[in-house]
Amino acid sequence: MNRVVAGLLIGVSVVTGLVVLLMRRKETQRFLHERWQQLRSALPEPERMQQYTQQVADRVSQAASNVKDTAQQTAVTMKQTGQDVADKTRQLVKQR
Repeated sequence: MNRVVAGLLIGVSVVTGLVVLLMRRKETQRFLHERWQQLRSALPEPERMQQYTQQVADRVSQAASNVKDTAQQTAVTMKQTGQDVADKTRQLVKQR
């Protein structure tokens, strides 16, 4: 008898849990749908988004070019500085 009662209680619990889960699921779906609509209305139009994308791409390209130029200038400066130090060292050695 105890097994029958336990089985019934488990069955009722499972059915109740499924009903609550389905109700929550619909509420969740409705909530997510509303939030999605809000998000879509807040986003810029595709044409404007393309403009933003192009502006960002241009800025990144310019920044990369600036970094490349700076690195090249630094390499030239370092090479010249190394040559200057070597020349100065040679001069000092010859003087002694």
